[in-house]
Amino acid sequence: MNVTEEEMRRRCYPAVLGDTEQYFSYTFYAEPQRIYAFDTYEFTDYSQYRADYWDEPAKRRWHQEQFPRDCQNALDAGVQMAARIGTDAGR
Repeated sequence: MNVTEEEMRRRCYPAVLGDTEQYFSYTFYAEPQRIYAFDTYEFTDYSQYRADYWDEPAKRRWHQEQFPRDCQNALDAGVQMAARIGTDAGR
């Protein structure tokens, strides 16, 4: 998501996203694992857009440092959720 963790909490995103999570719980009979990726890098070339709201150099640094971790966290969560769904499907 294109906000910081502080902004996400201020805007009550966890509560807002709860309805979506509940839908997936009913669909897959397993509670989804919540993963957040903050302050995402929106464009490959910020100079082509009017995006004065964001600090592009800071977003670039965050992306370089954090994005690989976010990808690994998402992969790990997907593997765990698939395993739970597969286990629950056999019941």
